[in-house]
Amino acid sequence: MANKPVFERVKTNKPPEEMRRFVIDAFRPFGGIVQLTNNGFLLRDGKVGTSSFSFVVNLNANVIFKRLSESEYEIQVYLSWAASTAAILLSIFGFIFFMVILYFMYDPAPAYMMALQRAKQYLIDDYYSPPQEVF
Repeated sequence: MANKPVFERVKTNKPPEEMRRFVIDAFRPFGGIVQLTNNGFLLRDGKVGTSSFSFVVNLNANVIFKRLSESEYEIQVYLSWAASTAAILLSIFGFIFFMVILYFMYDPAPAYMMALQRAKQYLIDDYYSPPQEVF
């Protein structure tokens, strides 16, 4: 099992529930199942688009919101992945070398970091604010 943390600090005046919604929306392209927790959420099997080798792993992302000050938060994402059924079958049928190479080449952190930066941009700017009528 492999683990990797990803962090991002955000200064925003948005309430925590709205912040959670923005981050969930930023992680939605990864697919998977979102389970809300007390201080964030858990994204199970959110691996779509993280790498072309994602079929060899089962990936979980534990997202925690930590309040640093009145308007500053730290978003912590703890990624953990383990070999999937496909990887185990590859190793059983003699392709263990192939499976090991793919498993160790897999790194979802860059994709999750880009999603975190996208969420930060949403939280700083009001991307989702209603359009203003101009006359």
